[in-house]
Amino acid sequence: MMRTAVCVALLSSCALPLSAAGQIRAQESKPVSVTATIEAIDAANRTVTLKRSDSTSVEIKAEKEMQGFNALKVGDQVTATYYEAVLLTPRKPGDPLPPAEPLTTIQRKERKPGSERRAQQTFRMTVDAIDATASSVTVKGAQGRVVTLALQDGKALQSLKVGDTLDVTYYESLLIDVSRPKK
Repeated sequence: MMRTAVCVALLSSCALPLSAAGQIRAQESKPVSVTATIEAIDAANRTVTLKRSDSTSVEIKAEKEMQGFNALKVGDQVTATYYEAVLLTPRKPGDPLPPAEPLTTIQRKERKPGSERRAQQTFRMTVDAIDATASSVTVKGAQGRVVTLALQDGKALQSLKVGDTLDVTYYESLLIDVSRPKK
């Protein structure tokens, strides 16, 4: 099907980009993989019905950007691996604003069915609260959205104070790989 991974800054191995000086690693998930078998293909509507290991089925619509859709076959094994992470970057007054639109790339390797999709979105936020006991920071966006983020290293809280401005970058990666069943 497709190999999709979201985030230009994520490495192929689904790792968070290396932190530059002053950047703070917040939440980071472990890659989660799910495998299913193609049960049916509706080429006209670009949908694929996948059967999971628990015998339940799900219908997925393939994005237009997904290359190799026509190469899919009933019985192919589809493995999807998902990963996400958050990185905080302290900002000073007058620093340029982050891009308003998410940065997304989609690529296909070796002309095989599947793709890799990576995306990142950065939001300018203000530190609203710090919880040293929970090693977390609560940030507030321009539209008033409030989010609490757990930090991987509680010592990073020492460099933050309420009112500080941060760029909060959300990374997401989805890798979808298709293989033929072994005969």
